[in-house]
Amino acid sequence: MKSLRRIHLLLMAVLTISFPAIIAALPLYAQPPQLVVVLKNGTSQTFTLSEVSRIEVLGVEAASRINPVGTWRRGQEGSTWTFKVGADGRYFAQENGFAQVNGPAYFTPSGSFRIDYRSRDGVYTGYTEMSFASDGRTATGSWNSYTPDPASSKVDWTRVD
Repeated sequence: MKSLRRIHLLLMAVLTISFPAIIAALPLYAQPPQLVVVLKNGTSQTFTLSEVSRIEVLGVEAASRINPVGTWRRGQEGSTWTFKVGADGRYFAQENGFAQVNGPAYFTPSGSFRIDYRSRDGVYTGYTEMSFASDGRTATGSWNSYTPDPASSKVDWTRVD
């Protein structure tokens, strides 16, 4: 009985001390997520994530990035892909010639270009990832399907236009 009383007193002490701190912190959770940019000179600017459309880090790597926009032929099979960029800066890829898959495309942190694809009927899903050659006309990478049959293969790309 004494141990039950001790547990009760301990629980009451924790709630008495912690509950006001929890209540005081609640307004922090009500605020939208924010991005804070701090410059080398110490100045900073805060943005709510709803204001941010994309984050770009410019430098040697980003400045030398190949522009993928255009038409590309995947491997020897004859299907072509059209890569476009929207007004919001996001890439979109559309395949013509096999399953008519399409989906968003983006540069990964490692610098490769990734397409997350899906066919209109949802049968074909997966992703392909490619690394552009410095000439901007060719690329190599992998083709990875999730459905209908999980598989992976290497693939070469050639710019058509």
